[in-house]
Amino acid sequence: MIARLAVAMLAVPLLFGGPEFDRKPHLRGGLPGGPPGERLLLRMEQRNPQEYERLCELRKTDPEAFRDALRKHGKAGFRPPREGRRHAKELSQLAAQVRKEPDADKRAALTQQLQQKIGESFDAEIAEHQQRLEAMSRRLEERRQQKAEICQKMAGKLLEPRD
Repeated sequence: MIARLAVAMLAVPLLFGGPEFDRKPHLRGGLPGGPPGERLLLRMEQRNPQEYERLCELRKTDPEAFRDALRKHGKAGFRPPREGRRHAKELSQLAAQVRKEPDADKRAALTQQLQQKIGESFDAEIAEHQQRLEAMSRRLEERRQQKAEICQKMAGKLLEPRD
């Protein structure tokens, strides 16, 4: 029973971990989903091998500089807030104007403008969700096509001798 549970615990991250499941021996953890810095290094190894090598060397020689460089790379990869949320301050300010407006006609016009802006914000957020859903669907289809290869690699990992 415990052996099956252990195999299942190993299988889930390997099956759903994406291309990162081929952990390198120099990285801690051994399985996908490790610390964010290590995930960043894995992506960098694939996308920018020269920078990856530089950072690996820096990790050995100057750990503090390595952490600083990793932070800079992490911030560079930071995505700005979603489009639907960017307008929150503008919407709050417009709502405050509506509340403060004593004239009923101007308040009605401002309310209409507020509703229009909320609709635009909502549409932008829906469009963003749609894009993410399509990207996820593409990744899922790629994973389905790689099933045999993933199963073979997982079996190989599970059959490796334990140290």
